Amino acid sequence: MNRRYKGGFVLPIVLVTLIITQIIVFSIIRIYENQMESYLLLIDHYQAQTLLSLSEAHLKELPQTKQIQYNLGQVEVTKSDKTSIELTSTLNSGYQESKMVPKD
Repeated sequence: MNRRYKGGFVLPIVLVTLIITQIIVFSIIRIYENQMESYLLLIDHYQAQTLLSLSEAHLKELPQTKQIQYNLGQVEVTKSDKTSIELTSTLNSGYQESKMVPKD
């Protein structure tokens, strides 16, 4: 009788192994997706900061400009008060960032 029931332990072991393997694979895929999303967001942040820095340098040359166009996007220049100017960069992907610059 003992010999007949020894084969019944294989199926539960296989099922548990498959479930654990599936959980590990899905976890690795989710971690990879999160890292890619963070990486793409970081790229957008650096591009927006670059546009803001370039625009800040151009403000001294072009003081009356309301909008500066780049191939990555555009930067809008608005006066927030008497002592500062707000620069808002909008990338072609839709990502936006703002920066306050003191008026010279």
